[in-house]
Amino acid sequence: MIPDYSKYSIDELKEVCFNINNHKYPERYEAAKLQLESKLFIENQRLVNQEKSYNKQASETLNVSSTAHLQEFFPTAITLILGLSIWAHFSLQQGLGWTGFHSIFILIWFAVAFIPQLILHARYSIINHAFRVKQVGTSISISSKTLTRSFNWDDIEKIDIYAPSSIFFGFIRFIPSENYLYGKIRIKGEKQEVIITSLLDQELLWLRWLKPSVTERHWRMICLL
Repeated sequence: MIPDYSKYSIDELKEVCFNINNHKYPERYEAAKLQLESKLFIENQRLVNQEKSYNKQASETLNVSSTAHLQEFFPTAITLILGLSIWAHFSLQQGLGWTGFHSIFILIWFAVAFIPQLILHARYSIINHAFRVKQVGTSISISSKTLTRSFNWDDIEKIDIYAPSSIFFGFIRFIPSENYLYGKIRIKGEKQEVIITSLLDQELLWLRWLKPSVTERHWRMICLL
């Protein structure tokens, strides 16, 4: 007896098609595959209609913001203050002096985490302070010091977003390079891709929702640019 796959979700159907023995149960496999293709088509059409509705009314401008960078740097600053407080506690109140394992640990953390983080934010802000994305309806323009591109929403063939796996851990980043996210926009008929680099996840929110039906996320342990 073939199960009623019409009641299955897309994720459940993908799991069925992946795990089922299609040689032993060919009818079940074909039924599940048919339902999956049908639901994927319906979902894709829903996204396309949603995108068209969004792009009819969308009018927004995105700039790299110094305030956003300070907000992103705030957790690191809090960690620094906490680390220095612990160090001062052991050094002064516990009478361990200015040397010792606790001081070495703080200095290593300062050198490995805080300084690269500070350099990363400063360098990115200097290079990308002119970065600007503007969308008016289906017309999109991207400009920076080195890039000026304009294209139409219908011309977008594929969008790939590369994000660090730390997103799964509530955006807890273990090393500074995990702050980097970037996206590639592939335009129909063009070999060269439009690349948008981002030090802040908020800067890619626009790209994430630009055309979800052709957008794919790629998770990486570390995003290095």
